[in-house]
Amino acid sequence: MGINKIQCKPINSKNMKHIYFTTLLLLLTIIGFAQERDHNLIRARIISKEEMTITGSFSFTLEVLAYDTCTLDSIRIVNDGTFLNISFNGSLSKSQNISQPSFSLKYLLPGQTSTCIINITHATNNLLYYPEDMGFLICLHEQNYNTKSYAGGKVYFTPYNSVEIWDKKDFSKLPRVWASKKNPAPARVFIHRDSIPVSTKPSNLEIQYDWQKYYQVKHVSGLPYLIQNADNSTITVNIGDNEQIRTFLIEFQKQLAELPIEILNTLQKNLDLENEIKVGANYYLTVIAALSTMGNNGVMWGITITNLTKEIRYFNQPYFKVSPKFELEPGLEHDTFMMFPIEKVTFPIRLEYGQVLSLTFEINPNAFAMFEKNATPDSFIQAFGGTTVGEIYSSNEYKLDKLVSDYKSIMKVR
Repeated sequence: MGINKIQCKPINSKNMKHIYFTTLLLLLTIIGFAQERDHNLIRARIISKEEMTITGSFSFTLEVLAYDTCTLDSIRIVNDGTFLNISFNGSLSKSQNISQPSFSLKYLLPGQTSTCIINITHATNNLLYYPEDMGFLICLHEQNYNTKSYAGGKVYFTPYNSVEIWDKKDFSKLPRVWASKKNPAPARVFIHRDSIPVSTKPSNLEIQYDWQKYYQVKHVSGLPYLIQNADNSTITVNIGDNEQIRTFLIEFQKQLAELPIEILNTLQKNLDLENEIKVGANYYLTVIAALSTMGNNGVMWGITITNLTKEIRYFNQPYFKVSPKFELEPGLEHDTFMMFPIEKVTFPIRLEYGQVLSLTFEINPNAFAMFEKNATPDSFIQAFGGTTVGEIYSSNEYKLDKLVSDYKSIMKVR
């Protein structure tokens, strides 16, 4: 009886590479599919609304739209402030999960929606001046696959005694340029709704629309925001009117840091300084390496300010803006940063014609981690500053991906 012989050929390097790349491709496909499912399993949002009176309590609807078959498990409150007490049918949640949220549907098929009523109580005295953040994590699963989805929004107690509840996406589209929070906050004052100018900004225009053609901002005392494209306000900034730009820059120089980069650059370009006196200043932004013989290297922002006006000017403290905005945490974006120089300088500071002021700002590991997280080929940081007589200046743009590269190179030097 013969014995069948089986020949086993050794796997050569070429075959091994083929098996390796096939396996890698399969793994990447599986990971990509899982990430896509994680991203598309549901969409959660707050249904924006306005309560016309302030009574100490209000409610709104949290809506979930399913893109795939799933089961809603629990809700957790995140980013909630101490002023708002949030509950789901009486079940209060600060950090723990609410395991039995009262969704209209718990098991969802693709295309189905489920809603949950959110109840909020609050004190009626010392109402908040600025909008308050709120956010919710919806925990869910599909078969053995668990994930979470975030729904964020804002609550704003208006000066005409109503309550606005906004989904974060709706809030970002409002024709309002919100002020940065100050502590303590300004005192609330009553403003009649009819006395506030209505924005005429087209609703389909995003923040990147044509500033040269469309942009105006209006300020009303007592509001924590500037109104875009409104008529009959106390102050109008029309970028085609040199005198209006000058008036705004003088009277609201402390609020300039709250404006988007596009507006600041547009105001600067449209302010005709040549028609008055020969004025100017140069702001130069760079990265400075602080090398140590002990190996403890440091990295700093460096700003050089040169007064090019043939008379004395007093310069305000510079501030920084990033583009696009940084997402500091889910639902919270910010683009303005005030850093304090290492040098002991009191602002506004006096500079004579031709005098140069050099400032350095430490980039500590936490700040670098934030820059690195938000670094893309198109992202950049820019310094802005101005004088006490309403002149505004900007520095060169510094790419954040270049900062990341420079920072790592400097820290490696020994």
